[in-house]
Formats: sequence, C-alpha cells, structure tokens
Amino acid sequence: MRQPPGREPVPEGTLSAIMPVVLALAPTLAALIPAPVAVALGRLGATLDPATAFGNGTAARSPGWVAGWGDVGFPQHRGFPPPGFPPFGFGRADMMSHPTGPWYFQSEDSAVLGALRAMGVSVADRLLGALELTVNGLRPAPVIPVPVPVSRGYTSRVQVGVVNRAGGSIAESVAARAVRRLHLHQPQVCAFVEDVVAALTEHPAIAGLLAPASDPGSAPGSAVGAGGDAAWLAGLTEAAYVTGPPGWPGNAPADDPAEAAAALAPAAELVEEAQIAARHGARALALGIATAAAIMRRADGSPYDAATIVGLGLGSTAVHLAHAPMPAAYGPALFARRRRLFTLPRAHAGLVDVHGHELGLLEGDATLLGAGAGAGAGAADARFADNGLVALVPGGLLVRTGRADGPVNLCLEVLAEAPNAERTARQLALHDEVVEVSWHAEIGFASVVGAGPTTEQHEWREQSPPWPGDYRVRVAARGRDHDSESYELLVWSAPLRQPLVLRQTDRLGHRLRGQPEPPSPPEEKYHWIRSRGCVLCEAATITIVVGTDRDEVVRIFGANPVRPRSLHSLMDAPDRVGWLAAMNVPGTDIVVVMEENSFAGSHGPTIADLSLGGHAGSVFWNVNVDNRLSLASGGDLLLAEESLDRAPRSPALAPLFHGLDLTRFDGSVPKGLLVLERLTGYALRPQDVDRLWNDPLAHQIPPGPWPPQRPRRSVG
Repeated sequence: MRQPPGREPVPEGTLSAIMPVVLALAPTLAALIPAPVAVALGRLGATLDPATAFGNGTAARSPGWVAGWGDVGFPQHRGFPPPGFPPFGFGRADMMSHPTGPWYFQSEDSAVLGALRAMGVSVADRLLGALELTVNGLRPAPVIPVPVPVSRGYTSRVQVGVVNRAGGSIAESVAARAVRRLHLHQPQVCAFVEDVVAALTEHPAIAGLLAPASDPGSAPGSAVGAGGDAAWLAGLTEAAYVTGPPGWPGNAPADDPAEAAAALAPAAELVEEAQIAARHGARALALGIATAAAIMRRADGSPYDAATIVGLGLGSTAVHLAHAPMPAAYGPALFARRRRLFTLPRAHAGLVDVHGHELGLLEGDATLLGAGAGAGAGAADARFADNGLVALVPGGLLVRTGRADGPVNLCLEVLAEAPNAERTARQLALHDEVVEVSWHAEIGFASVVGAGPTTEQHEWREQSPPWPGDYRVRVAARGRDHDSESYELLVWSAPLRQPLVLRQTDRLGHRLRGQPEPPSPPEEKYHWIRSRGCVLCEAATITIVVGTDRDEVVRIFGANPVRPRSLHSLMDAPDRVGWLAAMNVPGTDIVVVMEENSFAGSHGPTIADLSLGGHAGSVFWNVNVDNRLSLASGGDLLLAEESLDRAPRSPALAPLFHGLDLTRFDGSVPKGLLVLERLTGYALRPQDVDRLWNDPLAHQIPPGPWPPQRPRRSVG
C-alpha cells in the first residue's frame, strides 16, 4: 500500500475493525451529501497539476500544504481554490475578482486542516448543514483507540494562523474552527484519520464501492444502499454551471461575455461532467466522514460533535482526492465540457519565454525540444529558409524569434473567420514580417510553448480550438532585429492551401532566406531606447534644448534648480511624479532633460519658451503606445503631433524627416529622436540616460494645474 515518507502503514487489524462500521454508515451519509459539494470534491484531481489543487505540494507530509488560494506559495506552483467553486460562495467566479483572497500558514502536520480551509466556508458549511443532524444522531460503538505514535514528532501546541493578503482576518467555517481546536490539543488525531481514509480508499474491500456505477445520474448512495432524488439532480444542474479560478481545465475565460453566456446555457456536456465528478466526490466523502465518525471518541467514550467529524472527514477526503486518479469516464466528459464552453473569437496576450530562438504552437504536451528545437543553429535555421519566420512541424508550428532565450511579447487570437482587409492593413503597418501557413490539427487545443513543458505555462496552455481540422495561422513579427520584439498569431478555420508571404522587411528574415540584408533605416541608431535593458523602454519624455543654460531650463519647466536628487532614488518615493533630470552636455550650450514619469516637455508653450535661445524639441511615449513629437525654434512652436505620419507640415521641416518611413507606426520613438538630432545637432547616447538616471540632477515640478499658466517669455 502506498505510504507517504516517514509514515507508518495503518495496521491491517485496525482497518478490519473500522471497515464494518464505515460500510454501515457510508450509504446513509452519501445520500445526504449536496451535489455541488460532491462536485467540488470530485473535481480536485482534475487540475492541470495535482499539486495546484491546494498548494505547492512540497511540505514534509504528503500531500504537503503551504498555500491555499491566490498566487502565493513557492515559485514552482501556485495554489488555487477548489476547482469548480468561486472563492467566496457558489456562482460564476471572475478569475481576477479575488486579488486579496485568503491564504494560510499552518504547521507541517496540518494537511487536513489546510485542505478543509482551502475548500472554503461555503462548501464546509453547506456540507455540515446537510449532515449535522444525521451525524449527531450516529452512535456507533467504540472501535479502536486513536494511537499516539511518538516517532511522528508532533508538537502539542501549534497555532494555525488564518490571514489574507490584505492583512486582516477572514471568515472560517464552523467545521474548520472545530478541527483547529482539535489540532491544537491532539494533532495526532487529524493525521490518524487522514492515514486511515487514505488506507481504506486503497483497500480491496472498499475500492470496488468507489468505482463508477453505470448510472451516473443517480445519487451516489445508490451504489451503497440509497437512491437518488430530485434534490440531487437539481444540485447537479447547479454545480454544472459553476466555473472557478485557474487550475481546473473546465473553466471558461471570465472576461469574455460570450463565454459567460455559453456557460449558463443548458448543455448536456456540462451536466455529464458534473455527474461523474459528483459521484467520484460523494462516495469518497461519505467514506471519509464515516471513517471519522467510527474513530472519533472523547476520553469518556462519547462521540465528537458533528462539526469536528464532518470537518475531519471533509479535510481528509480533500487531501486524498487532490492526488487520486480521476474516473476513466471523466477525461472525455471534461473534454466535451471544454469544447462546449469554447466560443469565438477569443484572445490572450502576455509574455512567453522563448528557447533556442523559437516558440511554438503545438498540440498535446509537446515541448520545443521534442519539436526539434535546439538541434543546432544550422539545422534549426534551415527549417525557416522558405519564409524566414514560421515552420510547420509534427503537431503544430514553430516561430523563429530574434532572441535566443528570454521573454517576448505575444498576442494570440482565435477568430471566427479570416481577418478582414482593415485588420490586415493594420498588421502590415505595424510588423516587419507577416506570413500565413496552413496547419492540420490532429486533436485540437494546441498550446503556446516556450522554454519548459506546457504544464508549467498554464496561461498559454490549450489556446487553439479544441477540434481537429484544418486551420490557417497568420504569424506577424516586429523588432526581431532589436531587443524589443513582439509577435501576433491569428488562427481561424480554413481549408489547407499554400503559404502566403504578406511582408518581409527585417534583416533576420533576409538572412534566414539566404537573401542580402536590406540597408538599415536611418533611425536604427536609436533602437536601444526601447530595449529591455534601458530604463526608458516603456515610457519617458526626452527634451533637448540648444542656447539656454541648465538652471534656466529647469526654471522654464517650473522647477527650482536647487537640492537635486537622482531619479533612481525616487523609485519608491510617494511623490515620484513630476520630476525631471537635466544635464549640460560638456563643452556645448546643449541641455538634455529626461522625465521618466512625467510629460511636461511635451507641452507646446513650454517647448516654445525653451527654444527662445535657439532650438528645442521633445519626444514623449508611454506604455499605451501614445507618442508626441514637439519642435520649436526661436520661440515659435513648429510642430506638435501625436502621429509621425502627419508630422511634416511645411517644406521647411521636410529635411528633418528625410529618409524616414512615416507610413509605419513602429519605431516612432527612434524616429523622433533622430528628428531631434537633426534639429538640435545632438545625438542622445545611452550614457546620457545612465547619467540622468543615476546622478543627482533631478528637480521636482511643484504640483499644480496642468497645463501650467504663466506669461510667455520673449527673446532677450
């Protein structure tokens, strides 16, 4: 019999003494268990990783326990609420609706208590309400004394804290409070009940009773002596339309209204999955509670109260089911449910860790290594010789990235139909390489695969349609020649046809296709500003001023050029907004101003005043892809545009934009910095940004109305 490390097996004589009592009590209890509670228990073993059902699974006792709900715990796993239940009661849960959900600390020997708490107040209280009168009325004869194995090393007083990430206390079920009190004084009792439940579930005399019956719609007690009823069937329907937080594959995206509507629509696929889970959970739960009732006796021989017995049974069963195999029929039923919930269109965006210059869209549990990645630079690049971007492989496709390893931005969309002309035009304007290929899915539910197995990348798992068939995939890439690359994958159902190349402009693609590289665009020298290693890669305002000294520049911005600080020192300051760093370029009359978290330099009148002694210009950008280029000379505002394709308003400005492709949106910040260089004669350098970030050159613009109201300055 399987035993956790450091645990003595339960003696056969003990099991033989307990078993008749359990078999006598279980049918009565099974018939009373609410279907939604049974479904919640029955789904515990169906998470993507069994360890995520309750926590990280790494504590000394198996299955160990560290975290309950939320994204806390050790890095290798995250803990989630019980699959199929929202964090605070029944109903459809928003995956982002519990950012301060509870999590738990407990001793290494409190797996039962941790499991009971993680199941949630609503589950435990609903179960106790259904069973309390029956359990309190049970009077089984004392069976065996509870042993106290000294070798287990229990501590007699271990306080179990219950906190949440917001710092306050949380509600605790009546059953959890009862078990906590028991654990404080007799921790060996919780562990012994857990051991016996685990042993009984594997005993030949019990295992057959836990096997699925031929009629999954009837109440679980029918297999052990009781019949189903209308309440059970109504509870099944209730549980069938409940989806929960991440970790259970049967969830639908909560941010998609179409998904929500599909989840609430009547569907046999949803009910069938709930039926199988309910029978799986109810039978095991009846066994766990009956075991606790057979064992639990006070010093005077009287039975414990129903809250303690139900709590111990529920917690012990949850620990067991989180690592127990699911019924054979559950996999197909869950897959049918997931297909029923899959609606179009849908999208997912985020970061993917690439490996060996590749990421993949692959079916099953394939990895990049299994798909042929890492076979050597020459062999890998040969796969992309046709189009320089995407290659078909067994089970999916691979995308060639510029980065060898590390994160890249990806947006994957599954469409109901082919992208229209407007969408295509936008992609061509934003990306350097765009290629379409056809792909036949043997199974469906292909995952985006980067470094590591798909089971460790839950957010990108099984993103494509869950049906086999022919699909068209459009892959668009930009920034592969620089350290700021991003990708877009569009997937839709379409007959197989030849690959289609829509755009081929980056240098990496030309090299992979064996073509001469195109000349670098003139703004290439400034692409470092958007690289991940630059502190300004996401947002900033850069202003360059000619003909005005540094202190006067600071005053024109509205700040006082005294008591400077470094921008770096302000990272955790509450008044971080509104600071600027200004430096003189040695040996010149040029001042460079950097705003890491503000945009005063983009204000037209401010730029005009800064140019009274010569020229001034600024480039602003942020994470929302907003940009603004402002130019002034001799006190006159020449340009203030948020889109470079509208920038040259007069022939006099045309030389500043010579050679720039203003029809492309990408690279707007490097293009803007090149325009500033042509206006002011100064080229911003990475060492300038380092100095402005780290040296004490920063001053704060006093809070006030924006834009600031002040009289215009004049020349002289």
